[in-house]
Amino acid sequence: MRTPRNFDERPKPRTRRFAVGPSVSPSVDAFALDFVMFTQDLQSSLLIHDADESGVSITFEGTDEETTRAKHICALLDEHLYHRRDSVLKAVSKVVSYLAYSGRALFEIVRDADGQVADLSQFPLHGTWLVCGNCMQVAPAGAVNTAESRYVFLRRADLWRIDMPRELGGYDGHRKLLANLSRWPSLGPKFYRKDMEVGHWPKDFVIKDYRRAYEMNRYRLTRKWGWSGRDWHPEYITEYYQFYRLLTFRWATEVLRRHVIEEFNILFRRLGIASSIRVSGLPSPEFILDARSRMQRGEIDFAEASKITAPPLH
Repeated sequence: MRTPRNFDERPKPRTRRFAVGPSVSPSVDAFALDFVMFTQDLQSSLLIHDADESGVSITFEGTDEETTRAKHICALLDEHLYHRRDSVLKAVSKVVSYLAYSGRALFEIVRDADGQVADLSQFPLHGTWLVCGNCMQVAPAGAVNTAESRYVFLRRADLWRIDMPRELGGYDGHRKLLANLSRWPSLGPKFYRKDMEVGHWPKDFVIKDYRRAYEMNRYRLTRKWGWSGRDWHPEYITEYYQFYRLLTFRWATEVLRRHVIEEFNILFRRLGIASSIRVSGLPSPEFILDARSRMQRGEIDFAEASKITAPPLH
């Protein structure tokens, strides 16, 4: 029987088979703050600190031996996670950060000479193509030496792929959302900023009208997510719609959290690990949607809704 590696043991040295070049960032206007804030808020909304004190329970189901193997897989996502109790929280956060920024996370499952998983190595989406579940990458020029091929093929068995859940738009929908968020600079269009930099006041341009169109566009783009845009004093929406969106964002983040955790559990099963992650003490997506419906019918007030939108996770 295969002897599981100790959770605190670092993986053996290995050579990655998959070519990797520098991750290419999407083209984003430096003044398109919504892109930055939205991706940051997706990550921060899923953080759980001091889980025991908040009433949230995060456990591994299975025997001690299988649980140790599952914890080891989570710890592989960051070399600093060894000897840490919160490896599962950080691992989920790591995957969410890739999903928030790109809509998809790709990892190579690297095995050592004994066939055991030695690493989960993330690689960028740029230059990669998925073909029948397998993956091919064309490494950027200069990323490999002349003795290596720029074209590398990765089998499905060595690929771990996580996409944004379909309820939240999936990979394609999320990429489109990020692109649209980056097109509207919050401080005004480029011509307006250039004129202001040289001391010219643009004629026939009303910044207030631009700001209103900007806000309406953001509400429309993030309707599925219910993101507030960090605007706690909305000028163009009612208090009711503000709480409606807050509940929607709470639902969306719970959908995302549970999706990522389930992807970890699926990976465990793929690797023959008889263990799974279980989180309790958090409202289910169905409960949140039901609360939103009850608020719509007037059965609960805003104060009751606020308890659901901001649970004591920290």
